[in-house]
Amino acid sequence: MTKWLSRPSLFLMSFLFFHLLIFVARDTERVFWHMVTGIFLLTTFSSLEYKRNLTSRRIGQSISTGLLSAAALIAVYIIAEHFIPAVRYPAVMKTLIDIGVHYRWQLMVSLALTVPLHELYFRTMLQETISNPALAVVVTSLASVSLFIWTLSPLQLLTLFLFQLVLATGYQYSRRLITPITGQILSVVILILLYT
Repeated sequence: MTKWLSRPSLFLMSFLFFHLLIFVARDTERVFWHMVTGIFLLTTFSSLEYKRNLTSRRIGQSISTGLLSAAALIAVYIIAEHFIPAVRYPAVMKTLIDIGVHYRWQLMVSLALTVPLHELYFRTMLQETISNPALAVVVTSLASVSLFIWTLSPLQLLTLFLFQLVLATGYQYSRRLITPITGQILSVVILILLYT
């Protein structure tokens, strides 16, 4: 594999390209959701790099870790909403509308398509390439949150960073994509059911 087609190089080039796209469209109202969904459709190339990690946990352990991740995400949200008004349900709904999520089908597309592609991209192209586990968790979480820097408030970004730390830690333990995907989707569904 040439130097330009190595995973770190592909990640860096695509990551900078995605940031450029988001930066250019940052002042355009209500297009962020469309941009991010399109960006993660472009990341399907990371599926070519995906290989099941030989040190991964069994599927039952991985799903259990995903369930624990969902519980941790819900706990982080419940604690954060008491201290950060910007992450309370009405504020989150306003933010979603501001970034272009107007219909339930858009949320379903995000859960069914964008979340798995996001996890595939960041876990396969970045987290798997960093050998230090703690550094892998922190760097991957920061990189993931950085895509939202133009649309979220600093406190919302901090909360999202905490969420990403939970998901990255779950992946680091299980080494299977099912863990962060389960954690993220399940926590969103439960929080929607609790708050609507």
